[in-house]
Amino acid sequence: MKLDKALSAIRSAAEGAVKTASEAPAAEKPAPEKSASEAKLQSALTAALAEAAPEKTAAAAASPVSDLEKLAASVAASEQEALLKEAQAYGVAVADGLMARLAQYNEAAEKRAAEAPAKTASEDSFEKFASENPELVKEAMALGYQSTMQSMEKLAEAAYVKGYQETTEALYKLAAASFAEGYINCGKLIQ
Repeated sequence: MKLDKALSAIRSAAEGAVKTASEAPAAEKPAPEKSASEAKLQSALTAALAEAAPEKTAAAAASPVSDLEKLAASVAASEQEALLKEAQAYGVAVADGLMARLAQYNEAAEKRAAEAPAKTASEDSFEKFASENPELVKEAMALGYQSTMQSMEKLAEAAYVKGYQETTEALYKLAAASFAEGYINCGKLIQ
């Protein structure tokens, strides 16, 4: 994470500053001059730490690094909370859009159902004819069944013949290729 890298850099800088402070005497080091932006950053950091940390006694005071870590943790938590709220808002928007689209589909389906006639006159007349002549309807059904079965048998036979021919052709090609390869290999072995 970027935050972890920043905290690592701050820790290493703080440790480096402690080492350089212990190596060189304080009198020999000139005080570094702070630019206006560094001074503003320092004052903002001090104010943020003062707001984030409660009053501490001198014995219970923590190091600046731990204070900065706490501040970074609170910033990360607030950022996570903001991302969660954004994701929830996005989910609500998607769900609302889906519901609106479903409402449009339902409205269109109801409109189409209202426009379609319930039954046509030909359907009523066929039902009437079928109820008056059940034997004739059974004959027509039997004739349709027989003709469908005959056409299915013809199609099945044609499919069988076609499959047999294709398989025979593929086997012939494979056998010819195997024979030719075997002939060549035998010729190489004999030489």
